[in-house]
Amino acid sequence: MKELRDEIILQVEPIIIKEGYSFYDLEWQKESSIWILRIYIDNKEKNINIDECANMSKIIGKFLDEECKLDLENYYLEISSPGLDRRLKSDDDFNWAMGKTLKVKHFYEAEKKKKVQGKLQAFNAEQIELMTKENELLVIKRDLIDSAKRAMIFEELAEKDSKDNTEEEIEL
Repeated sequence: MKELRDEIILQVEPIIIKEGYSFYDLEWQKESSIWILRIYIDNKEKNINIDECANMSKIIGKFLDEECKLDLENYYLEISSPGLDRRLKSDDDFNWAMGKTLKVKHFYEAEKKKKVQGKLQAFNAEQIELMTKENELLVIKRDLIDSAKRAMIFEELAEKDSKDNTEEEIEL
């Protein structure tokens, strides 16, 4: 299954890049009795709208149906942006969220999880640093993070929208 996922990524990522987007993630999973191929595309400079996703769906769908050398079972293709509440996984993701408020679930004692919220101050391969509302600096080891997502703080969300200088709605 992982080999098929990796091969799909290998074949569709160049198409995504050619169209001016970046590849974020891919899911290949069975839901009920139907296979779903869900591809997440991103654009660091602006929000992606539904028309762009529909256009990429046509382009990638045509490639998968006509040119792709993989033997895919019948499936539904979904193209989406990861959204503002995306899971932060890579250095690129954390760089994208720098200075923004994050919600982080992490392990702290054995199997216990803790939820914290704070502005991302710094990160490296080993840890992230968050500043809480109480001006407490939290240092969390990255290998102990269960999930990290951007918090939906209106003022922070509006910053990107005003930088876009467009009339597009903020995706949630």
